[in-house]
Amino acid sequence: MLGVILSFFFATRINKDQPSVCDKSYLEGDLALNGNYLTAAVLNRNWNNDFWTISIFVSSNRGNTWDKVKDLMGTFDDGWNMDTSLYVITDPSVSIVGDNPNGFYLIGLAKRKSIDSLRMIVFCRNLTNPSISSYWKCYNMHKYNPTKRDKP
Repeated sequence: MLGVILSFFFATRINKDQPSVCDKSYLEGDLALNGNYLTAAVLNRNWNNDFWTISIFVSSNRGNTWDKVKDLMGTFDDGWNMDTSLYVITDPSVSIVGDNPNGFYLIGLAKRKSIDSLRMIVFCRNLTNPSISSYWKCYNMHKYNPTKRDKP
């Protein structure tokens, strides 16, 4: 008997800019489903400490429960330091690695607080298990068109 195994990869996008919902709110997020993992990248705005970064959350049960895995700050794998007093990271987007049921990519936009036109792409990947923080490898691509464009 000949058996056939089918794998389906599904990704969906949620990306909303809603700064007018209330005085100090901002909602941006993206999620992707690959294999047994649902991975979400959301904007984390800490108003008290005046920093923005992207937080990664993962669910292994289709969104019934979520675990916070990582905040994009500190020293990246390429040595770049995401210093929250100097930079903000916004515009999260997450996608699947199509031939890997555990793989995810994530990009965001890093901006220097004091120079709004200085913008850089931040890229992360996890090819093993998205629920383990140390498996997320992040890099600053250091190049981006500085003409105040949004959503890389």
